[in-house]
Amino acid sequence: MNGTVHIDEFVVVEKQKSETGRNYDNKKKKVVIAVEFSDSGKVKHKYTLKIDDFSAQELGKIFDKHIDKSAKTTINERRGCQPLYDEYDITQMRSNDRQNFIASHTIIHRVKSWIKTT
Repeated sequence: MNGTVHIDEFVVVEKQKSETGRNYDNKKKKVVIAVEFSDSGKVKHKYTLKIDDFSAQELGKIFDKHIDKSAKTTINERRGCQPLYDEYDITQMRSNDRQNFIASHTIIHRVKSWIKTT
């Protein structure tokens, strides 16, 4: 990915078998998503990657695997990303109650729905 890229992260909760009600000990899988846009603003490519936590080291894995250093990357406001600023062109933007990163949030919703139905 070397154009305009948005990065976001989300969690996927595993369904617990034979349990009713809420269970706060469930396993949450952490995922980071990178969405590249065309010059006309349409989604061009999308990659997701399972990560262990939301640290810069873990978030950096998607940068290392899929994002060129020349990409114009936008990420939500997260202090843990500061170490990535030295290598990549990153702009931070507030999520603004999901009004920003609309394409990313739509894809995240679809991924979660797909997982729940399989």
